[in-house]
Amino acid sequence: MKRKIINYSTSLVFTIIFLFVGILGVLIFPGFLRIFGINLNSLPKTQMYKIHHLVGVILILTLSIHIVLHWNWMVKFTKKFYKKSIKRNSKSIKQLANYVTNIVLLIVSLVLIITGIIKFPGLINYFNIELISIPLNEISSIHDWSGIAVFCLAIVHLILFLTKIVSKKRSLN
Repeated sequence: MKRKIINYSTSLVFTIIFLFVGILGVLIFPGFLRIFGINLNSLPKTQMYKIHHLVGVILILTLSIHIVLHWNWMVKFTKKFYKKSIKRNSKSIKQLANYVTNIVLLIVSLVLIITGIIKFPGLINYFNIELISIPLNEISSIHDWSGIAVFCLAIVHLILFLTKIVSKKRSLN
């Protein structure tokens, strides 16, 4: 299979899983929907939490595949980015925005993953860690807000990626 097809397929699956986990996260986020006047008390939140956690694990796996497939590009881009002095034109500003977005997205995603692993039901007990030593309310809050940040950053990442594809197609014509 061609590398482009593999990249496209895994990115598509990753995006679908990401949106699913994100939508579930919004639905179970405490008080978020009340801001918009939406009351979803009839939803089966216990089942939604379980699905959110399990699909979150699948998301971590697909994110890992996504990063592995794009690792060479990330290394080459970083080397090129630091070797050349960036001139102040629209292309370099777009490259800088893309680069910064990707780095921040990676860091916030790691925070989201780590706090999600800590919050995962039964995992703390499995490793025999005392609940007193981990402030779960703070961890939960960090997880929730980093989830929102990742969702917003992923949208920016996707927009920058799509504008890059569109500009490439225009230059070919």
